[in-house]
Amino acid sequence: MKKLFLLGLLGIISSTSCATIMHGNSQEVSINSEPEGATVYIDGQERGKTPLSLLLSRKRERYIVTIKKDCYLPKTVEINRAISGSVAGNIIAGGIIGGVIDVASGGAYKLVPDKINVILQPDPKCQQKEH
Repeated sequence: MKKLFLLGLLGIISSTSCATIMHGNSQEVSINSEPEGATVYIDGQERGKTPLSLLLSRKRERYIVTIKKDCYLPKTVEINRAISGSVAGNIIAGGIIGGVIDVASGGAYKLVPDKINVILQPDPKCQQKEH
């Protein structure tokens, strides 16, 4: 009976996905601008105004973030997916199955950068129109 329990426990441990459990398959990314109130676009879709925090899926390989405000030059930042340090620990502790689950769910990755701070530069064309 004890052997059966240990085998069952080993099966549960080896089939879990540690990285997915530890930090999920999505990640919060904060976006700030100077001046505030700039519109944030993720892959061309408007998502809100700065300051802004968004929950993004770790499954995606990259996101293109564009920050725009009237009379300022737009800024574009790329968010990329990188392997999380928890993957190696998961493979050691949980085996290959857990690693495969983490990769499939996105839990094996982190999004970089997770904090975007941009200083928008005034658009010289816009300022010339005002004078």
